[in-house]
Amino acid sequence: MKLREKPLIERLLYQLYRRRSGEVQALHDAATQTPAARLGLLFAATIILPAFLLVLLSLSSVTAEEVAIEAEVENAAATAILHTKMAIESPLQQFENAASHFVRERTTQEKNSISNLTGLSPFLETVFFLDERGAIIAPFKSQRPPGLPEPSQQFSQALLDGHLARQSGDLIAAAHYFSEAVSYATTPADAGDATFADAITKTLQTKSTHAQSPMHDVSRDYAHIRSRSGFKIGDLINLSLGVTALASEPDLGRMILKQMVDDGLSAPWVLDYPQDPSVIRLALLSLEQNPEMPWFHTAKERLDKRSRMFYWSSKLFSDIDAILSAPRRPGHEFTYISRPAKDALWAVYASDTGHTTLFILNRAKLVDTLQTSIQQLNAEAADSDTFVTLDPNDSQYVPIDVEYMTPWLPQIGVHVLPKTNDLLSRKKTRARTLRFTVVAAALTTTLLGALISVSLIKRESEAARAKTDFAANVSHELRSPITQIRVRAEALQLGLYDNDQEKLESYTAIVQQSERLSRLVDNVLDFSVIEKGAKKYSFRPHDLEEVINNAVNACEEMIRTENIRVDIDIPFDIPVVWIDSEAIAQVMINLLSNAVKYGASGEWIGIRVRDQKDTIELTISDHGAGIPEKDLPHVFSRFFRSSDTAVRSKRGTGIGLTIVQYIVEAHAGTIEVDSTIGIGTSFLITFSKENHHSQG
Repeated sequence: MKLREKPLIERLLYQLYRRRSGEVQALHDAATQTPAARLGLLFAATIILPAFLLVLLSLSSVTAEEVAIEAEVENAAATAILHTKMAIESPLQQFENAASHFVRERTTQEKNSISNLTGLSPFLETVFFLDERGAIIAPFKSQRPPGLPEPSQQFSQALLDGHLARQSGDLIAAAHYFSEAVSYATTPADAGDATFADAITKTLQTKSTHAQSPMHDVSRDYAHIRSRSGFKIGDLINLSLGVTALASEPDLGRMILKQMVDDGLSAPWVLDYPQDPSVIRLALLSLEQNPEMPWFHTAKERLDKRSRMFYWSSKLFSDIDAILSAPRRPGHEFTYISRPAKDALWAVYASDTGHTTLFILNRAKLVDTLQTSIQQLNAEAADSDTFVTLDPNDSQYVPIDVEYMTPWLPQIGVHVLPKTNDLLSRKKTRARTLRFTVVAAALTTTLLGALISVSLIKRESEAARAKTDFAANVSHELRSPITQIRVRAEALQLGLYDNDQEKLESYTAIVQQSERLSRLVDNVLDFSVIEKGAKKYSFRPHDLEEVINNAVNACEEMIRTENIRVDIDIPFDIPVVWIDSEAIAQVMINLLSNAVKYGASGEWIGIRVRDQKDTIELTISDHGAGIPEKDLPHVFSRFFRSSDTAVRSKRGTGIGLTIVQYIVEAHAGTIEVDSTIGIGTSFLITFSKENHHSQG
C-alpha cells in the first residue's frame, strides 16, 4: 500500500519518526504505533477534552455565578418583603373596595345604619361619618357635657340623709329628706337625682304597681335630663321599673327591659357620655336569667359590637381635627394616617358630595398580622441564610433589603437581614462545593432534614395548640365567676335590691364565686410550680376524715347547685396519716369538681376510706357517663382533654388530674382510675402507712 493510501494518523507518525531514523524504520514505527495513537486520541477526545472544556467553562462561569448568587439573595429578599407586604396589602385592598362601595350605597340610599360595618374588614374598629363642615353625623354624636355648678351644701346633706334613711329602712324620713333636697336643687340634674330617689322611696312605701308608680311623674319631667354621674334619668327610671316588675310581674318587667334595650340600641349614643352603653348592659344582664331566644343573643351581639365601636370612637374622636388637617394622598380615594400611640390607623375617604368618612382600623392587629406572616415565612425558610424582621436591631449586620409599609404603616419597615456577616462568600463557597457533592447524598440529607423538620414542627404545633387551649379554657373558667361577682357588685352599687336578705344573698354569692376563683388560680399557680419542680410539701399527722369533710364543704355550693347526693363512708378507727393537709384537700376538691362536672347526671358521689394491712385506701366514685377506654391512659397527662363531645362541651383547664397525680406521688402514694361508659368512674388513692410515718 502506498503511503498516501494509509490512514492519516499513520502518515503523521511516519513524518514524525522519519526525522529521527531512516525511512524504513519510520514506516515500521508508524505502523506499530498507529493503534495506540488511535486509542489515545479517542480517550483524549471523549474524556480529557470534555473534562478540560468543563474545567474551562467552570472557571469562566465563576464570576457570572457570583453575580447570579448576589442577584439571587437580592431577589429572595425582595420576594420575602413582597410576601410580607401582601399580608396587609391584600386585606386592606379588599377593605378599600368594600368601604368605598358601602359609602356610595349609604350616600345614595341615605342610610345611617352601621350594621354592615363589621363585614368590611376584620381590622375595622369604628367609623365616623362627617358632614361637609366636618361635624360627626353618625354612628354616634358628640355633645360636650355642660358645666354644672357645685350643688349647695343643703342639697348634698339632704340627699345624703335621704339615702342613709332609706338604707336603714326609715322610708318616711327618706321621703322627707329627698323632698327637701328637691327644694334645694339649683340645676335640672340635681333636681332629677333627688326626684328620682324620692320616687323610688315612695314606690317602696306604697308598694305601687307599675301603672301607679310615682316614677311616671319623674319620667314625664326628667326623662331626658342627665344626672351628675352622666346617666339619663329616664334610663334609670326604666331600669328600676323593669327590675322591680320582674319580681311581681315578670312579663311586664321583661317587656319594659326589652323595650329599653331595643330603644337604647337604636338611639344615637353620645361619645361624651360612656354611661349610655353601660345602663343598656345592666338591663340586658337583668334578663340573662330568663332570656328569650333568639332576641337575647341578637341584642347581646348588637350591644357587644356597638360597645366596642363606642369604645374606639370615644378614644379617638378628639383626634378628628388633626386627621382632617393632614395632607391627602393625591390620586387615591383613601389616605392613611397612622397613630401608633393609640393603636389606630385612620383611613380617610372623601366622597364627591363633600362628606368625609373616617374609618379607624386596629393598628395593633395589622402589626400582629405582619408579625404572623413574618414568623410563617421564617419557619418555612428555616434553612435559608436570611431572616425577616420588623426590628433591625435583631442583627448586627446591614440589611440586604428594607421596605416600609407605606402608605399604611410608614413607621414600620420590613427588614431582610443576613444571618452571618460573610453571607455572600459563604454562599459562593457552598455553590462550588455543591458541584462535587454526590446527588444521592444531597437528596438523602435533604430528605432527612425534611423529616426532622416536619417532626419538630408537628411537635411544636401540638404543644402550642395545647397551651392555647389551656389559656382559652382558663380564660373561660375565670370569666364565669368574675361575671357573677361584677353583676352582683354592680347591682349592690346601684342599690337595685329592696331588702337586706337580697343583699345578703348577693354578698354570699360574691364570696362563693371568689372562693371558686381562688381555687382556679391556686390550681394554675400550683401547676406552674410543679412544672418547675419547685413544689414542696409539709407532712404532719392529720385526721383524714377532717380533711375530706373540709374539702366537701368547700365544694358544697357546686354540689348543691347540681343537686348531687354525697355519701361519705369513713370508719371511726381510721388512723391518722402523715400528709400535707392542704395538698390532699386540693386533691379532693379537684376530684370532687370533676365528679360534679362530668358525673352530675348520676346525682351521686361516693367517698370511701378503708384501712388495709399496709395501706389506707381512699375512693371517690360517681355514677356519671364514664370515661372512654381509649382515654384512660391519658387522663393524668397535662393539658389532656378527651375528644368525646360530651366532655368537650364542658369547659376545663386539663391540669386538674395532673396536679392530683403529682401530689399523690409526692406522698409516696398511687392513684388509679377505673371507669365504665354509662356506669360511672372511680379514682382509687392508696397511701402507704410505712412511707407516711417515715416521712414524718
